[in-house]
Amino acid sequence: MMPELERSEYAGNGKPKKRGRARSVSTVLAEAMPKFRKTRAKTPGATVTIDFPLNGEQIQPGHYAVRIGADGGTAVDLSIDGQDWQPCRPSAGYFWYDWTDIPAGKYRLAARVRLPDGDFKTSKIVRCAV
Repeated sequence: MMPELERSEYAGNGKPKKRGRARSVSTVLAEAMPKFRKTRAKTPGATVTIDFPLNGEQIQPGHYAVRIGADGGTAVDLSIDGQDWQPCRPSAGYFWYDWTDIPAGKYRLAARVRLPDGDFKTSKIVRCAV
């Protein structure tokens, strides 16, 4: 025996009319949930600063140990004039880059710290001359 339904809900053959195609639960939930952008949480307090040379400092040719202060990260790299990032070594609570055979000229230095989530935080550019 058929349940009491209005005639318009039957196809005429005793079966209910199809009301559209079936949707999966994930489709229904995706339509009901608001859309969110994927964003990575920034590591609060992560810093990276080129301590030496100071901005505008004139350094001597030959060898210079660039000192970088960084916290909240796992590794530090240095770039000179936008070239490839070079790894720095940790020692005495700082990171160091041994810059050798420096020809005379003007340079722009930038450091970056690798955060635990894989992102990077970059320092302000420091300009120096040899």
